[in-house]
Amino acid sequence: MEQLFNQLSEILLKSLDADEHMKVSIDGENSQFVRFSQSKVRQAGLVDDASLSISLIKDGKTCSGSFTLTGNAETDEKTACRELKRMREEVVSLPKDPFVVLPKDTGSSREDHNGSLLSQENAVSALSPAMQGVDLAGIWASGRIFTGNANSAGQKHWFATDTFSLDYSLITPDERMVKGTYAGSQWDQTEYEKNMASSIAKLRMMDKPGKKIKPGAYRTYIAPAGVADIVGM
Repeated sequence: MEQLFNQLSEILLKSLDADEHMKVSIDGENSQFVRFSQSKVRQAGLVDDASLSISLIKDGKTCSGSFTLTGNAETDEKTACRELKRMREEVVSLPKDPFVVLPKDTGSSREDHNGSLLSQENAVSALSPAMQGVDLAGIWASGRIFTGNANSAGQKHWFATDTFSLDYSLITPDERMVKGTYAGSQWDQTEYEKNMASSIAKLRMMDKPGKKIKPGAYRTYIAPAGVADIVGM
């Protein structure tokens, strides 16, 4: 996809007139998603998506557009050129943008982080055994995300990374919960199983009878995940 982005952005930027400026960006992912409920797979799917966004600036006026990429260079090139033609026709009738910022070249960069992920075919079989015997609800997401941008001033950035995450809650029969997350870019089956075992051990503590707390001042421990939820409110 990086090669396609470079090809499309180069074609668009080279076609600009002297009084035109442009910003081009891409965002996309190739990911797998699995939803668990009661420790069973309830929904699974794949996402293979990328979109190209274009912003044309001329005479202090800005016109923007975007479209979904097919992955076929010839087809996407034709679509990009049609979109540029449309924006050129539309921008002349737009009012001037008092907040317009012309593209600048503040430097270029490229980062591509390759991870070690579970294969899509083996994900469920690797995840399921450790969660048996408990009521687990959660979402598994794994794959590659990428983003890039280029402009008529010469700046270009590209970033891509492989990641995975299992965001889950373990639930007792009386609906007490333990929240857990296992995420990263290098899958380790042993560490995953340790993570799940630790959460299950915490869940067993929830089986103990509850105690009514009288009003007063108490020292309280809040787990890191709980602190993150409070801060994020």
